[in-house]
Amino acid sequence: MASEGLGGYDPFTAEVLLMHDVLWLYARGPEDRTCRWPLTLGTWTVGRGTGTGQQLQVPWDPSLSRRHFTLDCQARSARVERLEGAANPLFWQGKAADQFEVQSGEHFVVGGTRFQLLLRPTEVIPKTTHEFTLAHGARQRLQELKASECLQALTRLLPSLRRAAELPELWNAALNILESLLPAATRIVPLKIGQDDSYTIEPCRSANSMPYAPSQRLLQLAFDTGQTSVFQWSTRGDTEMTMVAGVQWALATPIVISEKERYALYAVGIDDPNTGEQERALIDLVGESLGHFLSARLADRIRAQVGQFFSPTLRDRIDEQGMGSLLQPVRQTVSVLFFDLRGFSKATEKAEGDALAKVLEHHALLTEVMTVATGCVFAQDGIVLDFAGDAIMAGWGAPGDQADHAQRAVTAAIDIVTKIQAMVLPFEAASGGLRCGIGLACGEVVAGQLGGREQIKYGWMGAVVNQAARLEGLTKYFGVPILLTGPLRAHLGERSDLRRIGVARPAGMDEGLELYEAVISRESGGSGLNPNQIAAYERAQEAFALGDMLGAIKGLRDVPVEDPVAKFLTRLAYRYEDSGVPQPWNGWLEFQSK
Repeated sequence: MASEGLGGYDPFTAEVLLMHDVLWLYARGPEDRTCRWPLTLGTWTVGRGTGTGQQLQVPWDPSLSRRHFTLDCQARSARVERLEGAANPLFWQGKAADQFEVQSGEHFVVGGTRFQLLLRPTEVIPKTTHEFTLAHGARQRLQELKASECLQALTRLLPSLRRAAELPELWNAALNILESLLPAATRIVPLKIGQDDSYTIEPCRSANSMPYAPSQRLLQLAFDTGQTSVFQWSTRGDTEMTMVAGVQWALATPIVISEKERYALYAVGIDDPNTGEQERALIDLVGESLGHFLSARLADRIRAQVGQFFSPTLRDRIDEQGMGSLLQPVRQTVSVLFFDLRGFSKATEKAEGDALAKVLEHHALLTEVMTVATGCVFAQDGIVLDFAGDAIMAGWGAPGDQADHAQRAVTAAIDIVTKIQAMVLPFEAASGGLRCGIGLACGEVVAGQLGGREQIKYGWMGAVVNQAARLEGLTKYFGVPILLTGPLRAHLGERSDLRRIGVARPAGMDEGLELYEAVISRESGGSGLNPNQIAAYERAQEAFALGDMLGAIKGLRDVPVEDPVAKFLTRLAYRYEDSGVPQPWNGWLEFQSK
């Protein structure tokens, strides 16, 4: 497991790393008083003050200020810089200096103390003498021995977790409880584990209080076994490493929320091994409780952000399968619906200059319209993928399989148009009397989680999404409420209520789309054509596609004059008859704006 800021060895496990040496700082004062410290990468402060965190204490020399100079440590050297306010100078190579670079073997002097950097091979550092995991039986026995403390921890922890709005508050709540119950633990920090097994210390009040990097091997052991893991150092014999690191044991409790979200509680301390194991059972208990709480909170967040966009039937299915499977990216053939309410935006812009009550009235109406449209989607077991002002994106075919996704999409679209056309709206409909426009397309998408890890959103990505949106825009030009693509038409089988309009190239697209109209009654805002009239239009359109403008004009006379699509094609045919058919001619309907 990789980590940040290691100085060539792991001070907790004291693993033998044959390829690296350790940079040490030695200090020698009057009467042969000495101190020495292993240095990890990063900045250390040296002075007479208390040795906590990244500060090294030289207590015997009154000529040193509490914070006298810093060491910016690299692998084999360090940059020394005198701190502002330090009373006495630093002497480097016989001269006073405020900044200088020190290599291994070189020394400098402050007051009555001589400092020297030395590289020491890692082989001289002893290994751990004991390592173990708190397996289920051991955990249970230890928690029984500490039943009172365990109950106290849970009694205090759970209300604190419920009150924590953000993750740092949650960590602080857990640390407050653990530190009060575990005086033997000199440091406890939460770690976030990355996808590459690297770690970072989570933001909390103790984030800067861990003087050494956590053990790579101990964290790996904890996550490999899925259990709290402990390293214990011997208190007999060569205790040099224990005294330097200031610990006799280290512990890691894995907290797995999901495959992409992993944490750990990491603690170190000095105590009697016989009692220490019992106390560490509390960390194990708190870590397990945190894992359950964070998992539940993640599930609640997903349901809140995603579940509201699914029909009741799909919600039940997702609850059975689990939200995690829903968010995994998959390729799926789907049908997409884009809906837009006509005239609402302009009406709202005008209302903004009126009284607040008028504006609120318009927004209340929008809520009602969106509720009706969403209800139609849910009635066909569809999902609402997005809301954008007075527009909706919905779909069928994922998650899970819906073999009849195209039929469900068309049924929902017709239902939406029919119901909204029957509503009483306090503004005029735009686009030739259309209350709304709907574009439908069918094709392959990648379905799954979109956005960042903390902003969970289920969505689809693919060209078909853009196609459906462009078709919704084309309904304004053709004057009919529902347009669909050729691939979606192919999924519908034999139907008499579909009219082939032709091949169109929407603005901004390189390829043409085969367009069809879902024919509905004039009362619902559609063209209301019967099968014979649909066949007459399609014959005229074939002549148009071949460049026969006179044949197209004659054929369109058999289509009702009030048909908006026939009017659109008639105008084009007359224009090309007068000015000539553009060359080369592909018969496409070209659009320059959305």
